[in-house]
Amino acid sequence: MQPGQVVRVVMDNPNNALLRSLNEGMFPPFEPYNNRQDVIRWTSRIKSILRNPNRIELERSLPFELDTAWQPEVHDWNNEQYGVKRNFTGVADMTIRFPAGAKFAGEGKELGYNGLYFYGTAHSWVRNVVFENAEFGVAFDSGSFNTVENVTFRSSRPTDATMPYTGGRGIWNKGTFDNLVNWFYFETSMLYEISTSYFAVGNVYANGKGTDLTLELMYGAAYGNLFTNIHLGLGSKPFGWVTRGQDAAGFNTFWNIRTANDKLALPPATWAPRVLFVNVEGAAANASRGDRVLRVANSSAISVGQWYRVLQKDPGDGSLMWELNGGAFPVVEAQKGYADPCRFLSRVVSKGADWIRLERPLPFKVDTRWAPEIHKFMPMLNDATGFEYFTLDFPWSPYPGHFLEAGFNGLHLNQVVNGWVRGVTVRNSDMGVYTWGSVFTTISGLTLTNSKPRAWYNGHRGLWMEHGSDSMVTNFNITDRFVHDISVTGTEHGTVIMNGAGFDINLDHHRMAPYQNLFTNIDVGLGSRVFYASGDANWGPHAGVFSTFHNLQSDMRFLLPSDDDFGANLTFIGLPSDDPRDPPGLGWHVELLTRPFPPNLYTSFTNTRAARNLGAGVCAPLSIC
Repeated sequence: MQPGQVVRVVMDNPNNALLRSLNEGMFPPFEPYNNRQDVIRWTSRIKSILRNPNRIELERSLPFELDTAWQPEVHDWNNEQYGVKRNFTGVADMTIRFPAGAKFAGEGKELGYNGLYFYGTAHSWVRNVVFENAEFGVAFDSGSFNTVENVTFRSSRPTDATMPYTGGRGIWNKGTFDNLVNWFYFETSMLYEISTSYFAVGNVYANGKGTDLTLELMYGAAYGNLFTNIHLGLGSKPFGWVTRGQDAAGFNTFWNIRTANDKLALPPATWAPRVLFVNVEGAAANASRGDRVLRVANSSAISVGQWYRVLQKDPGDGSLMWELNGGAFPVVEAQKGYADPCRFLSRVVSKGADWIRLERPLPFKVDTRWAPEIHKFMPMLNDATGFEYFTLDFPWSPYPGHFLEAGFNGLHLNQVVNGWVRGVTVRNSDMGVYTWGSVFTTISGLTLTNSKPRAWYNGHRGLWMEHGSDSMVTNFNITDRFVHDISVTGTEHGTVIMNGAGFDINLDHHRMAPYQNLFTNIDVGLGSRVFYASGDANWGPHAGVFSTFHNLQSDMRFLLPSDDDFGANLTFIGLPSDDPRDPPGLGWHVELLTRPFPPNLYTSFTNTRAARNLGAGVCAPLSIC
């Protein structure tokens, strides 16, 4: 090998491992692609030869990870097996016309009105070509650096309500790399005008328009392709068949995609991971997690300084709940159509005609697929509801068992805002404190105890937090075991549980996507069941995304969660554990530090909040930044 030499990086798909990486484990990879060889054939010049150890520096950056498990090889561009079959081959300046009499019968029933097919070509082209009445226009299969430019599709074949299409596929890139499709026009409606499939990487589709275009990506393997400046026309089927699960791998970008009515129906979140929509009609209100600026239709009714709530709902396909579960678990029926899993409060600090800037960064992404709304926050019970400085003492009795309780239930805060429980002791209870739908509520100095042991378990629920957000539990003591000592469930999020202790605490994540909660500086006591969690398996994984467990102390060392469905994108820092568990595909972050500093992550973050709030996302749109 030598500098300037053109080579191909070739990789296999053993046990679907390569495809699983490209599609980020969203769904099980397309089985027919399993164990395929030479699925990646990516090309670059060698920039330089490096020694000690022997390496090559490529002229182009790799568009994907490279793993030895995928059996990577580097071959000369002209290698007979892995190289180019035809170089500099093209068709230009012609019309390809088929008979117009018969109606298109549908996919798999074509008459054979097929245009052009290129296999294994490079630097080849189709330019200035008109396709009339074609069922299949032009396909490039396994090639690189090919160009389709200034092509037009027309048809006078009959259509009706049962078959509104005049053909099957217009332009198809199958397993291609770095092809360009530029200036394309569809004056007729086909089943799939633009198709991208197999391991197609780095292809560009630019400057096109049609009567009702479809940008079809197939079977979860098309990766890192760009679609830009395309007018879809009617836009009734912009992304084709989007209900079969995952259709695309990662990092596909759609930039400046338009429709006739300026309303583009985006695909469900399960359609593809890490897809980017930029300047797309219908998606202008989208925002990323961590952003503070939101687009709105009209800000005239919004007041600066007022509290507002951002709401999103699952549309019925489970896509929002799938997002909150980290995209790592199958969608369950019980989570489809969840009414308000995303509920976020912030003051508005500034605004323009069609935007507002929030005081707090978004804890989730905002997507028009999930019908985002913003409402003035007007709570019924605000800043005037609390319990403080007393003991609630139930008569002692043996604990009868799970779901057999007599009903010795302590305190319930239902949809309370800025409420509190302060310096309260609850004794001999089946349930200590239960919060539902409460926000900015503080529980401090809570003691849950018993006159004497009631059984192995001394009650059902110690502290139970559900469907609320942004609350705090601090300086607590749980002297005996409950079935669930501390539970979060039902999309409880943004809540902090800290500076507490207990006899043998378990941090129960009771499913239904409790997400983004922090547990820090807690002495869990014995440590025999720290991550014991329950809840109906039909409610999805135990924990939603971005929950953090920091500086948990115990009398003995313990294991990290062992349930395969405990949760994705979780963080474990400074736990008394030697368990290196990091389940593949779940995105855990594990740091087994002996003495984490700072000991309390919440106080550390609040101390640096002012500086962090001056970071990315503060600027308003356009010229205001």
